[in-house]
Amino acid sequence: MSTRSPKDTCREVSGKIQSVRQSFRSQTDISEVLNELWGLQDELHLLVEHSTDSRSESLAALEAECPRLISDVVDLLSFIGKTGFGKVAAIRLSCAAINNLLVELAQIKVGLEASAAPRPDLLVSL
Repeated sequence: MSTRSPKDTCREVSGKIQSVRQSFRSQTDISEVLNELWGLQDELHLLVEHSTDSRSESLAALEAECPRLISDVVDLLSFIGKTGFGKVAAIRLSCAAINNLLVELAQIKVGLEASAAPRPDLLVSL
């Protein structure tokens, strides 16, 4: 587990999204794009770890600091799929891993929301 806070990790993920976008704008070197994608993948993995360890704090940080983070990553993956880079096996695999991390985050969020909702079988009738 990292010593970085969930809030800082959210900011790092946002920064990595911008770095990946910039790597597409600046040049077409596959190794640089792949390095940036791996960095994004690492930061998202760390965010999933934070979310697993302290769900409410991490998800609150995600909503407060970077409310569009998940949709930004989805947009980025969609963009990559439309470029020639999306045909490169290593990039495709990294994008698949990033997508799986987004699925994990969504499952954690749904689990937290479900645990916070009142359960009808636990309600006391008056």
